[in-house]
Amino acid sequence: MSFTIAMTGLNAVTEQMDTISNNIANVNTTGFKSSRTDFGSIYSDSLALGVEVLGETQSIATGGSLVATGRELDLGIAGSGFFMTKGINGDMQYTRAGVFGTDKNNVIVDAHGQVLQGYPVNANNQLQVGTISSLTLQNTNLPPKATDAVSFVMNLD
Repeated sequence: MSFTIAMTGLNAVTEQMDTISNNIANVNTTGFKSSRTDFGSIYSDSLALGVEVLGETQSIATGGSLVATGRELDLGIAGSGFFMTKGINGDMQYTRAGVFGTDKNNVIVDAHGQVLQGYPVNANNQLQVGTISSLTLQNTNLPPKATDAVSFVMNLD
């Protein structure tokens, strides 16, 4: 019996080491969110039978540092949230990876060809909140407008 209890602990710690190894291996992966292993006790009535892994929890709330990439369309999320993309088959997907570019039609896409989704603007450049659509860069010249206000906000790591 005590050997079986010890084996449950060793098996659970082995799974935890797999999670830790995955976190270390992906530390420089764009948009990667680390995981942790959750444990639980095994009981039969009031008799302790060992430990088991209940599952893995992703650390979505933990923000990484924002790093300049030198690419104009790379985006980062400070805090919680996801980028919404639409796949070729129309499925909506969510990602933390903000590596974006454009296709031949100036539609903003990721490396897999999934289209970035967001709120469009109308002819007066007002956000159309509530309507989600594919984001496209306009390549026409905008009419000039004099600067009438400037604000500056800065975050320090």
